[in-house]
Amino acid sequence: VGGRACLESPRELATFGISAQTGKSPQGAASTLGIDGRLRLGSVTLLSEFAQRFTRAGDPWNVYLEPNYSFTPNFLAFVFADYGDSALNRTTIGISAIADPWRKLEYGGGVNWLPTAYTRFRLAAHRFDYRGGTAVVAAQNRDFTAFDVSAGVAF
Repeated sequence: VGGRACLESPRELATFGISAQTGKSPQGAASTLGIDGRLRLGSVTLLSEFAQRFTRAGDPWNVYLEPNYSFTPNFLAFVFADYGDSALNRTTIGISAIADPWRKLEYGGGVNWLPTAYTRFRLAAHRFDYRGGTAVVAAQNRDFTAFDVSAGVAF
């Protein structure tokens, strides 16, 4: 179960939102709180969000910042930085799970084509940079680069 409330300035130049979710996970009940914002300055839009689960000490949290530039109403370029910390993460292998904490910075950029208000095509590059003691697991560096070609439909 979740919900979001927001405040918007005239002409939607600035938006501030707060969201909350609660539900069940394999570890029991879990609640998440998020704060987000959007600021439009002409052709530039700045998006940002912070979210954290509040169940017990060490719960995961995440923050991101994404500025974009609209070349036309249907075509924009973006860059982003996303930092997350999940000290209690566990990775499932078969029927068992092992501790797999991580801290990582993901950053990159790309382009979006929005031919209609309900469709999006994206081309992006992402760099995953694991930090601190979570950067190397079993003598193997976890950092990697990924490329994303995707299409989305909203309804």
